[in-house]
Amino acid sequence: MSIDATKRQIVAIRDQIAALENGRSLSLQKAENKLRQANMKVRSDSADYEAEKIQYNTALLQYERYQDLYQKDGLISLTDLEKRNLKLQETRAKRTSAENKLLMSQNERLNARIELSSLSAEYADKLAKASSDLGAKESYLAEGRSEYSKLRNKRSNVEVRTRNHA
Repeated sequence: MSIDATKRQIVAIRDQIAALENGRSLSLQKAENKLRQANMKVRSDSADYEAEKIQYNTALLQYERYQDLYQKDGLISLTDLEKRNLKLQETRAKRTSAENKLLMSQNERLNARIELSSLSAEYADKLAKASSDLGAKESYLAEGRSEYSKLRNKRSNVEVRTRNHA
């Protein structure tokens, strides 16, 4: 392989390294944004879950009071008690739904963290390989230049000897 071809390969590898570093930067920014969004979603879903827990606890207390009023004093009708029971079931379902939504957003956040770590490792590996290739090509170029200089020196020495013996 010629020295010029090796120089072109070195330039290409340097361009590849620059492109990898740029790609890494953009990919990491994208992954960090995704993680920030996941964190905000967890906060939002957590607030929704807490609100639904309060709603459920309130509905439970109201149901228990209505049950007491129905059983002890007969002050409310069975229909009113059943309405409170239905409200309790609705709030339980909403609380469960909010809890599931929170768990899903926590998993999304975990996945975003994993993706961020994975991208860092992936680009570190690619950059290390490209840097190694660059080092090998630069070493090969230096050896080629050294060999070229040795051959020029030999040729020069042969020319001097030939002139001196003639």
